Amino acid sequence: GYVKREENKRYTLSPKVLFLAYGFLNTSNLVKIAKPYLDELSQNLNVTTNLAVLDDVHTLCLYRNEVRKFMKFDIGPGTKLPCYAASLGKVLLSGLSNNVLNERLNKIEFIPHTPKTILSKKKLREEVMRAKRDGYAISDQELSLDMYSIAAPIIDHQGKIIAGINATLENIIGPVN
Repeated sequence: GYVKREENKRYTLSPKVLFLAYGFLNTSNLVKIAKPYLDELSQNLNVTTNLAVLDDVHTLCLYRNEVRKFMKFDIGPGTKLPCYAASLGKVLLSGLSNNVLNERLNKIEFIPHTPKTILSKKKLREEVMRAKRDGYAISDQELSLDMYSIAAPIIDHQGKIIAGINATLENIIGPVN
């Protein structure tokens, strides 16, 4: 059973659904194609690398090559992170039309993760437009004071952003003022 019936006669998804989703994440062509490049980048630069797609107002991690654990929480395939607090989110949002971007920005509930987290639609829009102009995005301790990251889009044959990759660096010098 992929669906369970609870005592109150409501239906919920069972943990079996997670196995399906995890299987998809591990077998998608995008992961198969990107994995060797992300692994090589990770090894050559000694950084953690990620592959993600946009899922409404979150980034959905498809693949992660973690060099060493420095985050306070686990990230792996299936993990969702807020797009406003991550370089991957900014670069993925940069592929949206202005109308769709406005819709997404209006859905975001900005929650401070660190003192550097972006907390306004205006500031996030500026960062997304910068990512669109420059072709990459940076996150400077916005999700965790332990981390910096830089992301770039993966663009398909039609010129559309279909995913993003990033390199994540550990903050070894402490908070920067």
